[in-house]
Amino acid sequence: MSGIDICKELRKIEKFKDIPIVAVTSFAMKGDKERILQASFNEYISKLININEFRQIVQNNI
Repeated sequence: MSGIDICKELRKIEKFKDIPIVAVTSFAMKGDKERILQASFNEYISKLININEFRQIVQNNI
């Protein structure tokens, strides 16, 4: 099961509908960010992770 599949399944569960989910992925192909966000993730960050960007994304979603 992919991360996208897991996110879609979690969103079907009432207590997870509003929980922020951030995709951290090594995929950085054109269109990946849009595809991942359309799958109900709140944010997307690709590896190699910029720690300041990651920290800001987490702070924006708590």
